[in-house]
Amino acid sequence: MINTDQLFPPGQQGLLICTHHHNQYTPLRRLRGHLWELIAPLPPRPPPQQTPPGYQADLHCAYHQRTGHDTDSCAALRPAINVGISVSRVGSAAQIKAMKQVAGKSKLELAQFAELEAFAQFSSDLDKATQNQLARGQRLRELLKQSQAAPLTVEEQIMTIYTGTNGYLDSLEIGQVRKFLAELRNYLKTNKPQFQEIISSTKTFTEEAKTLLK
Repeated sequence: MINTDQLFPPGQQGLLICTHHHNQYTPLRRLRGHLWELIAPLPPRPPPQQTPPGYQADLHCAYHQRTGHDTDSCAALRPAINVGISVSRVGSAAQIKAMKQVAGKSKLELAQFAELEAFAQFSSDLDKATQNQLARGQRLRELLKQSQAAPLTVEEQIMTIYTGTNGYLDSLEIGQVRKFLAELRNYLKTNKPQFQEIISSTKTFTEEAKTLLK
């Protein structure tokens, strides 16, 4: 506690409430100056949890000034594509024409399947068409699963997607899908190598290529 007797001579303590609008160096101003000398060296207080809106805005701006700048270290990273969102970051810009021909239908069917699957959880009475659509979507999702360290060529990817979207997997159990596709890829390599040659040379999923898959 500050001893005002040390600041002011006896009898002048009452002048603490004297008028100061005449810009005179009154005892009140002297007290304020002394208090400031005592407070100024103290370290700044940390912001309280319930900070006023203005202070929060200052902190928010300072945070974005430090972290809101992109760096080259993340230049090639992109988030995963969600087929349920109408606008994706990559889309079909990096695909060859043959992939665009088969992938467009699969993206639409997978998006519809995701919505239908969520709805089907609350309904036990589904018609035949809905059941077939759910079965197709489950197999499309299964064919997208890939074994570790076993990348597929773009020709194999096109064949896999086309097989699923055109119903060739509908009669299989879900657990048999990946085994069937592996055997189909081996069969095409051995018996119909022209399928891969057509896709790699024309970059298009031609009618001849479709015929080889039927």
